[in-house]
Amino acid sequence: MSNNLIQLSTGNEFVLESINDGLVVIFSGDLNSDLLEQQIKEYQKNKNLLADLNCSLFFVTNKTEKTEIDNIILDNDFVCYALSPQLRDMNEICESIIFLKKTGAKIEHVYTRLRPKAKYDWMSEVIEFCKNYSNKKSFDNKWKFGQVVLVSGEYLCTNCGYIMDMNQNQLFPVCEVCLSGAPRGACSVREAFWKKLD
Repeated sequence: MSNNLIQLSTGNEFVLESINDGLVVIFSGDLNSDLLEQQIKEYQKNKNLLADLNCSLFFVTNKTEKTEIDNIILDNDFVCYALSPQLRDMNEICESIIFLKKTGAKIEHVYTRLRPKAKYDWMSEVIEFCKNYSNKKSFDNKWKFGQVVLVSGEYLCTNCGYIMDMNQNQLFPVCEVCLSGAPRGACSVREAFWKKLD
């Protein structure tokens, strides 16, 4: 991705090298929507915690609404959406939360949460995801959503019995069957539920 394709709505260039290495979280949607208004308020309350977790957070839009927030990305060419394989494969643009990893000038997709609702507890997921991402230890031989898979193999969701093949260095996902790991799933993002099968 070219470093100067995305610009902040303030007119400042959004240059990847200027962001600290770590996780980059991008929220997409209408800046006038209830969801994004809630997200901006939650971000302002948790800005220092996110900085401590080495997480840069941005809101992206393809409209030119005026705002006092300096981390709005104006993306008329939908470059941010192209960073997510799920969003690239869709025929529509939808509200989403895109988790990226930034190392030097390189940025790579790690996870996308599609269509969160207005009452969705998205800040809990972002904060816990950032905490889990840097934690390399298991919890009684179980792993949390957002942790890095250290050993390839089959993993069991201990809440519903779903078995999934996972590769080293991918992230433990939300269980697609019982939604364990999601704020309103069988267990929250704070709980470990993936267990490696021998």
